[in-house]
Amino acid sequence: MVGTELRVDECLNLHFEDIKLVDRQKSKKIIEQEIKLDDNSRYFCKIWVRKSKTLERECNSVSSAYFAITRLVNLYKTTGLGQIKGRVWGVNSFREGLNSLLREADLKVIKRGDDSLTVDSKSFRNMFIQFMLDKGLNSTAIAKNCGTSTTMIDKHYTANLALDSIMDSW
Repeated sequence: MVGTELRVDECLNLHFEDIKLVDRQKSKKIIEQEIKLDDNSRYFCKIWVRKSKTLERECNSVSSAYFAITRLVNLYKTTGLGQIKGRVWGVNSFREGLNSLLREADLKVIKRGDDSLTVDSKSFRNMFIQFMLDKGLNSTAIAKNCGTSTTMIDKHYTANLALDSIMDSW
């Protein structure tokens, strides 16, 4: 979820057929120019978001999602634990499983100074947006990919960038 920006319900309704794994290195233009791409620039997923709070849309992931999906497919193939068609996740709710996993890994609550931050599945979408802003993407491009408004991105996320900038300058 961190690498895709999907909302929790969008991720739960994700089907393998909605995901196209893309390797840019295989592009005819790149082959002709003999460009060597690093993994972060080379791999991504095109994801069709069929069920959303907003409209259906296509979004692009970052390379971490590409590798997560390929590892999941490999796991399903080698163990027979899942099928590589239909819904990716065979669950109706992430809450129970994810919260157990986070507690077991001692990641459910993170201390930041005097504050304790609780991590949940919505944290992944928030993290994606913050990562994209940190990489210098503009809020309009992020909002379009996330199926939200630039107002929402600016209101909830760019304030962190301003604070970081002030702290760096100081």
